[in-house]
Amino acid sequence: MGSIRSRGLIMRLARLALPVVLAFALATRARAGVASIETTTPLTDQSEDSIKTALEQAVRTAVQGAVAMGFQWVHVRQAVIFTDMVSVRILASDSEPESEDEAAADPAPEEDAEPTRPARIDI
Repeated sequence: MGSIRSRGLIMRLARLALPVVLAFALATRARAGVASIETTTPLTDQSEDSIKTALEQAVRTAVQGAVAMGFQWVHVRQAVIFTDMVSVRILASDSEPESEDEAAADPAPEEDAEPTRPARIDI
């Protein structure tokens, strides 16, 4: 009869401890999230003003998408001008990198890419 009581006590303690353990597990902060976001904007002609306007619109759209996903830091990684559109790729994160080297690191660096310094954009 003693073993039945001890089992009952253990089960009651387990029922009480399980929600507490789950609450702590869910409350821990997740690791920093990172996303690569690429947007395109139509290009009306090859004039400098059209290219500048299209680049600004593409960057704005990418940053707005990053902010909508909860990211607080962005870094423009690449901008490409085609005959009929402009493409911009940004790296977005929910935390600022610890060093400039980490911010400039690219998982697949391109041969002709120039190193750039990260910029903070507050919206």
